[in-house]
Amino acid sequence: MQYWEPLDDGQLDLIHDAACRMLEEPGLRILLPEAMEILVDAGARRVGDGVVRFPRELVEESIRRAPVRFTVYDRRGNALEIGGNQHHHMIGATMTEMLEYPGWSRRPATLADVRNLATLVDALPCLDFVAPAVEGMNAPQGMGEILSIAETLKGSSKFCLACPVEARANEAFVAMAKALAGTDDLSARPIIGMLGTILPGFTLGPDAARAMMIAAREGVPIVLMGGAINGMRGPATMAGALVMKLAEQLAALCLVQAIRPGSPCLFDNEQFKMDMRTSELDEAGPESALVIAAGAQLGRRYGIPSYACPASDSRAVDFQAGYEMTQGLQAAMLSGIHVTVNAGAAARCSAVSYELLMLHHEMLRNLLRLRRGLTVTEDTLAVEMMREIGFDGDYFVHPHTLHYIRDGEEFIHKDLFDATGSRMPYVDPCDAAKARWQRLLREHQPAVSEEDCRIIDAVVAACAGGRA
Repeated sequence: MQYWEPLDDGQLDLIHDAACRMLEEPGLRILLPEAMEILVDAGARRVGDGVVRFPRELVEESIRRAPVRFTVYDRRGNALEIGGNQHHHMIGATMTEMLEYPGWSRRPATLADVRNLATLVDALPCLDFVAPAVEGMNAPQGMGEILSIAETLKGSSKFCLACPVEARANEAFVAMAKALAGTDDLSARPIIGMLGTILPGFTLGPDAARAMMIAAREGVPIVLMGGAINGMRGPATMAGALVMKLAEQLAALCLVQAIRPGSPCLFDNEQFKMDMRTSELDEAGPESALVIAAGAQLGRRYGIPSYACPASDSRAVDFQAGYEMTQGLQAAMLSGIHVTVNAGAAARCSAVSYELLMLHHEMLRNLLRLRRGLTVTEDTLAVEMMREIGFDGDYFVHPHTLHYIRDGEEFIHKDLFDATGSRMPYVDPCDAAKARWQRLLREHQPAVSEEDCRIIDAVVAACAGGRA
């Protein structure tokens, strides 16, 4: 596949060199002493006040250690490759509110929403991964992240990627996965993955450092997410913010590879900018699409799989929401990003909409078809069929036509989007989407057994009792 590549090799070299120079000086502030000691033992230099500097040789060796591709699994044993020419998509994660249709009012998310959203992801074939899309705001104090992970695992058997903030919740996530997998070693067949987020401004906080350390020690994939906000917590230029984010991610890579060489990682690729007119963050736009594509190129340069978060700033399921998500998702697919997130997410990834989840899935079906391209074979060229039919023959009932109309590879048929004639009554896609998600929740039964639920509940009970 030919990729959209906005940068040339010289520009990629300049960005990499600038990130390495930032790691050499000033370096990264590490707020977890244990993480600092691991890095110092690996060859980084401590320079005081919690700051560590990274020799270029350490960075380059960490890049070489990271796998170019790796395999994850759902709980039924099905394998998914991360890397190469593969693309996978997942629901948005870590939101706290639901966007209600009609009217687009907002309400706090509940644990029931967590389970419902996981079940819908389980039913939707174009979503390969599940995640706790929201945190249940009705959970007992201190148990929100843990219970949201539990409800997600009860709602779907797909590979689960979660990004709780607290180390306690990450440890509970691993404990649930081990119990469900029936093994203390998740590295051979990982059914979960994690995320570690670095604060804007070259600072690795204790919670993110612990998440990275847990993932590396367990041998499960981790998404390394640098932080940069153009014009507020980072340079106003895309290239400058890209250098900041890349330097942070390379530092995190050094930590993970020092703990477990060959540990599977993904680099996150997107930027936020501050709208100087409103002092609000802007997550969507052509700049975001450009940075996503640049990140895909850097990932290929390093041989490290890539991850991106296309988004929309719209607070409703409207034209803006569809356009901005399409812009970012199409940029990710055409540039070669391996994993994208945010199906169903709206309003700068602060709320989830059931209807938008269905519509994003419809959009994803179309974009995956676009990415797959044309099939050109002797049969699809159809020369013999056209000769057979001649000048005035009928293509409509020919077996060749019937085969390719029905095979699902050549054409996809509109589902929630309108394909009826101009004289038919108009149906709002959101109405069709609402009917769809309600039907799926009535009819779809995830491949999650009662025993699985008991296993998950036992880990939750241990956490609630302070024993995990």
